[in-house]
Amino acid sequence: DGKTLIQYAAGRTDSYFEIPYGVTKIESYAFLNCDSLAEVIIPDSVTTIGSYAFCDCDSLTSIVIPDSVTEIGSYAFYDCDSLESVEIGSGVQAIGDAAFRCCYRLNAISVDEENNYYRSIDGNLYTYDGKTLIQYAAGRTDSYFEIPYGVTKIESYAFYNCDNLLEVIIPDSVTTIGSYAFRDCDGLTSIVIPDSVTEIGSHAFYICESLENVVILNGAKSIGYCAFADCGNLVSVIIPKSVTSISERAFAHCYNATVYCEAEAQPAGWHVDWNNDWNGNRCSVIWGYVAEG
Repeated sequence: DGKTLIQYAAGRTDSYFEIPYGVTKIESYAFLNCDSLAEVIIPDSVTTIGSYAFCDCDSLTSIVIPDSVTEIGSYAFYDCDSLESVEIGSGVQAIGDAAFRCCYRLNAISVDEENNYYRSIDGNLYTYDGKTLIQYAAGRTDSYFEIPYGVTKIESYAFYNCDNLLEVIIPDSVTTIGSYAFRDCDGLTSIVIPDSVTEIGSHAFYICESLENVVILNGAKSIGYCAFADCGNLVSVIIPKSVTSISERAFAHCYNATVYCEAEAQPAGWHVDWNNDWNGNRCSVIWGYVAEG
């Protein structure tokens, strides 16, 4: 019936392709690794863009998602190295995990003002109510970013590989930092996690190579697996008494770090390997820390 585009012939050398009108679904992986395509026109008959549909389309520079589309699958535009702009139509109701992850040149995500599920604020993607920051445009050259007050969740992968950022201000409205949220933010030098945050997800600050100082204010309850692992230049971390759970390897390979714990001794909810790596090497820990002043 011609309603599902299952597979685009990836070996074609065309730089332009217009999907035929009448297609309602772009199947998962349909355009995987179609490196020659610089422009794809999606007609307003399409309702679904499958997972990984345009993954690794390295020449694609922009995409317009028409109002007919209601669903964008997980990793739909993952690792589109040349993608600079995305326009999301009014009909999109669901965007899957990491749909625009590793789009290192993406500098603007716009959303139609009639969309009731998502919105763009200053070129970044949020839920309509502004409470979840879904995707920071990784191609932006700003060194400073202040997350808007009112955001309660930083979505998984939201700042993945945002190397230009040296400083990010997290407001005290945020309660959750998702998994891999700041992974590979190589310019980030310090972070203050406000007392509103209760959960720091797994790998949240994994391989932030320039990160030196982390202050976690009283309020946090859990720190996930490998949350700060492989931050090789990490010097100091302050962990408040409110933290009752730390997963294993949270500070693996942070050999230069000293972790200042307000608790007098290791709480029962902390994994026995919370601060060591796979070879048994541990970072330094000071118990019973009292902040100056």
